[in-house]
Amino acid sequence: WWFCKEDDIYDEDITVEWVGNLPRVYVQSAIISKLKLPNGDYVEQWHDSMHEASRTLSTDDKKVFVTAISKCCLGKVKTHAGYQFRKVTTEEREDFPDGKRIIITTRKRKRN
Repeated sequence: WWFCKEDDIYDEDITVEWVGNLPRVYVQSAIISKLKLPNGDYVEQWHDSMHEASRTLSTDDKKVFVTAISKCCLGKVKTHAGYQFRKVTTEEREDFPDGKRIIITTRKRKRN
């Protein structure tokens, strides 16, 4: 079938072998997970995609879901399974040797 008007006249039949043979393109954006350690420091990890982060961070007793990671990246929720997630914007991959980096937190001073 083909969309046309009733009064259109064609000299030849138009044959389309298959509609929709375009390759599926997934836009995978890298994300960074951030986990607070008991001593107050943070560990950040680089992940190539949300699916890869879900596979890497999930354990037998703690599951990390792609949909929840997506909600964190969109700002709908703050944390999931103890992690904070954000999409990579200006960070460079060189900042993450071996995919991880430890951030030392600065202690807040008490106000008098």
